[in-house]
Amino acid sequence: IFSSLNIEFLCPGLNIIKGENGSGKTTLLMNLMGMLNNYTGEILWGGKNLKKIDMQYFKNKIGYVGPESYIIKGSIIENIKYGIDSDRVSKITEEDVYDACKIACINKEFFDGEEENLNKQLNSFGEGLSMGQKQRLSLARAILRKPNILFLDEITANLDIENEKKIISNLNNLKNQTTVIIATHSNN
Repeated sequence: IFSSLNIEFLCPGLNIIKGENGSGKTTLLMNLMGMLNNYTGEILWGGKNLKKIDMQYFKNKIGYVGPESYIIKGSIIENIKYGIDSDRVSKITEEDVYDACKIACINKEFFDGEEENLNKQLNSFGEGLSMGQKQRLSLARAILRKPNILFLDEITANLDIENEKKIISNLNNLKNQTTVIIATHSNN
């Protein structure tokens, strides 16, 4: 899909990869994350070749949110903490969770105007949640990991314009501490 591609990302900073559907944005992200390695040339993170970096170490330093969100049977807070190893999850404070929720716009509107209830139970299909709400849960999960690099693939595809703008503004506030890479077709 790409030939002679040379990209340098703002690290930390907010980086946007924009293109039409099917133009290779997701493939590029998967290569940058080390999920695919069918490329020639080098991908360097911190001056180190990605193919020579310990992948478990690298995966602990990144966060990813794609267009399809994974929901487990359990509470909203269990979904947000899902996938974080037990050593790290024990150090997560309630304030950390609420900060991640704030960035992902999980607020009263998320709960249809009712009081915020992070103990609300979900089934494994996330029944009762819209696709946009599922994406916001996944975003809070990724942010809670406090990644060095946050990969977001069509993160606003299922959001209304108002929440899209709020989340982009919130992500823009992370740019001084995290490398955020957003793949999108949206002009917003």
